[in-house]
Amino acid sequence: GEMARRPGRVRPLKLLYGINLYGTSKDYILSAFVEMMKACVVGTPGVEIVTFGHRSPDFPEEPVRTFFGEHLWVECGPVGGRQYAEDILLVTREMIRQYAIDNEFDAFVWAGVDALYEDRDGFETMVDNISRPDVHVCAPIITGRQEDRIVCRRFNKSLPYETTQYVADTQYDVPRDELQKAEKEGALVSSGFTNGDQLFVSKEAMELTWSGVNYVPWYERQGSGPAPLCCGEWWCQQAVIHFGQTWTDPSVKMWHVDESLDARKPYDIVKRLGDLSWPPVCSSA
Repeated sequence: GEMARRPGRVRPLKLLYGINLYGTSKDYILSAFVEMMKACVVGTPGVEIVTFGHRSPDFPEEPVRTFFGEHLWVECGPVGGRQYAEDILLVTREMIRQYAIDNEFDAFVWAGVDALYEDRDGFETMVDNISRPDVHVCAPIITGRQEDRIVCRRFNKSLPYETTQYVADTQYDVPRDELQKAEKEGALVSSGFTNGDQLFVSKEAMELTWSGVNYVPWYERQGSGPAPLCCGEWWCQQAVIHFGQTWTDPSVKMWHVDESLDARKPYDIVKRLGDLSWPPVCSSA
């Protein structure tokens, strides 16, 4: 399914840009992330930037230290015995969600630091999307960090299997030609798990959470049958159950950068991180 994009802001929006930054594993990207944020996000009307993590903002590079010092930092505390990214995300994303509710935001973003916009127009297009009353969850398109496969999937509702206390469905990729066709037509694409690196969530969807529902991490649910859903996939599945679908905007393509400093972007474009650049002056239309 598709839905036409509308130009321009649909309603006034107070948006929380919630950055997940835990420990030092993403230090390789922080300088570029700060450059991107200043060019593409900082100064957008109604947007508040807050970082949620376990590390005081005492970074070695002055521009990075200054950036995080200028914006609110919420200390998450240590995550005991963490083994996977899931253990961290279960804490930081829940804190972002709760902060957005407590401070009466209209929407929030679950943002990873290794996902980079090309330009300010891309970010503001996503803000316009989540401003719509008929869009509750949406995301741009992005590839895996180490592969050109686009992270945009739908759930196979006909193939559920039981594991612990809930059902996890198998998924399939939204076809690339469908994404490209929708981009040409200026349309959003109906999706399921639309990606976990830059997820926009409306006020109506803020009540969806794994907190208090005895959610069990994916690695404790492994067994026979399809791979269990991670927390991001599980959350998007709940959004599909409540709202019918999530949405993906194929016109907004993000860079995804791994530790080798390779940056990937749809479709099949790979550059070195050092070759990416953004306008130095922050100016929002």
